[in-house]
Amino acid sequence: MDGILISWLGVIVITALSATLFLIYREIWATKKLNYPKLTARRSRCSSPTCVRCDNMDYNLILAKLRQFIKLTQSQQALEALYQVLDDVANNNGEMGNNPLTSNMQCPTSLYLPYIVTQPWYTPTTDWPLMEDIQVLQDNYHQIKIEYERARSSQQGWRQNTEDQGSWSLFYLYNQGKKIIENCNVCPFTTSLIDYQLAHFMRGNAFGNACFSIITPSTRIRPHYGPCNYRIRCHLCLQTVPECSLKVGHETRHWLDGQCLLFDDSYQHSVRHDGNDQDRAILLIDLWHYQLSPAERQALNFII
Repeated sequence: MDGILISWLGVIVITALSATLFLIYREIWATKKLNYPKLTARRSRCSSPTCVRCDNMDYNLILAKLRQFIKLTQSQQALEALYQVLDDVANNNGEMGNNPLTSNMQCPTSLYLPYIVTQPWYTPTTDWPLMEDIQVLQDNYHQIKIEYERARSSQQGWRQNTEDQGSWSLFYLYNQGKKIIENCNVCPFTTSLIDYQLAHFMRGNAFGNACFSIITPSTRIRPHYGPCNYRIRCHLCLQTVPECSLKVGHETRHWLDGQCLLFDDSYQHSVRHDGNDQDRAILLIDLWHYQLSPAERQALNFII
């Protein structure tokens, strides 16, 4: 009888121990899922061989360029946080183990700065740091739309993104930081706004783009991630339909003609156009995150 009791007690102890170990393992796994993934791992790739977002970055080279920039500008103190991030990434083979993300919906594919406060969506207010740029775009909506229609009618200078369903076309004024002169000549007014009135446009940076973007009815843009968390992507809506939507993280929003949507595209985002009678057209502008200092912006332009 005593032997049976001891056996049952052993079973109970082993079962309890197994359950405890399972809970501990589950907590560790949940924590790991929030840790920053390997920056060299790509969850989505486009078909362009020159895409910076999809290219494997040499973090040792980037760190060396940052050291060179610091030496040239004597800006060690101003760039201490950025240096620590890149030093961590370069010394850990493209992985940041010490900087967990706040959301498992966020996965920048190239560079993550953990000291910047980010969120999937931004709703600008009158005192928001980027509001002047937003106001410039919205105030000039009608003239920008005229130039969009001119570019659309020319049918030249457009690039096609490959999607599983539908059609997604882009007319770049700036592509990965480089000015596309031929396209800018078609849209001189919009180009002038970008060059001289948008203080936060990411000019000169490989992650900075400005373009007209069109998706046709029935298009699905599959979930994907942007390259970094230090840019805020702005969509000035030129035309849309109620059945067209943008999902960022867990929240879905809709475009409104003449209004800007702002979001962090390092969060998972996707688009669907369920209408059947009109394209959705926007002017896409990449803006610097407002928490970056002028020194950090200059350094990022130098190294990327």
